[in-house]
Amino acid sequence: MSIRIGRMLMLCIGLMPTLLACSLLTIRTPDKPLPQRELNARMLTREFASNFATSVEVTADGIATRSTDPAVQMSTLRWKLGASKASQHAATQMAPLMALLDTWALTEQMRQFFDTGAGANLFGADQVTVRELAEKLAADAQRLARGVNSAEELSRYQLFVERFAREHPLTDLGFIRVSVVDQWVAETNQQANLLESVGSVSQSMSDISERVRMFGERAPSQAVWETRLALGQSDLGRADFGRALAKADDSLDRLSRMAESGPEQLRAGIGDLRTSMLAVSDRFDESWAQMVRSVREEREQLAQNVREQREAAILAFDAQRVAFAQDAKGVADQAIVSAGTQMRSLVREMMLYGTLLYIVILGVPFAAGYGVGRLRTKARQ
Repeated sequence: MSIRIGRMLMLCIGLMPTLLACSLLTIRTPDKPLPQRELNARMLTREFASNFATSVEVTADGIATRSTDPAVQMSTLRWKLGASKASQHAATQMAPLMALLDTWALTEQMRQFFDTGAGANLFGADQVTVRELAEKLAADAQRLARGVNSAEELSRYQLFVERFAREHPLTDLGFIRVSVVDQWVAETNQQANLLESVGSVSQSMSDISERVRMFGERAPSQAVWETRLALGQSDLGRADFGRALAKADDSLDRLSRMAESGPEQLRAGIGDLRTSMLAVSDRFDESWAQMVRSVREEREQLAQNVREQREAAILAFDAQRVAFAQDAKGVADQAIVSAGTQMRSLVREMMLYGTLLYIVILGVPFAAGYGVGRLRTKARQ
């Protein structure tokens, strides 16, 4: 029984340093996620961009329905298309705060464009409606920036946005813009760190998914607007198709009559029909080519955006893997040092307790014998 107890005691002594070392192992994820403020800025900016494009589309469709002027209807198409692309590009900047700043600058540029800029007289009687919408969107963007920035940051951003809108006004409804991020970096020398802008791996994957969703929602509408714009620019509309088909029908009627009168007139009718159909075909080919180019450009832009996000995510993951390996090595070294320290302390304690036990085992019988001997000696005396 005593042998079994001794074996169990030695087993516990041997496992104790291992258990103590294991208690020191803590697995920490070396991710550097984006702060909560930047995540909120990214989410709110993209939601605002979606509302921005929807508001412009609804207002432009209402103007196109009320107006009979072809120039105004073409302007509504250009406005919807330019605003949708510009807001989408601004909201998908890599750094969330730069995306917010770019979107705010876009709304201020559009407000000045329709107020006193080159677009002050594009929509005739509906210009007031357009101006009111632009002012409302600019105010909403400023309110959004106020919600995620401190008072000092808001003041600095507002001064930059107002100056940028004055120095780089929009010239037409194509919304061709100077890069806000480049201008901000040039003025402040605050180059955004790519990895810090990406965040953790899970955040970057979520960002890519959100970008793909945004492009997928807007691309079909943009392709339709591009096609309608191309048709309008080539002067090929519904009335043109109707006239071309009516002309073709008349040509077929003439062919049937000419076939009865003589072959020479039949050949002339066939030539006229071929000429009219070729004209329709050429216009249709031009419009179709314009639509295909638009779809190809949108696809290339989406592919480039996804490629940049994927490369940034890979860089972030590599950095996190290196940090995790360094952290694991440090934890392992610490565990080995701690285990050695615990083992030495345990050995010293065992030696001390063993010495005390040895003294007790040998000293108690000796002291008892000595006492008994003295008592017997006294008894004899």
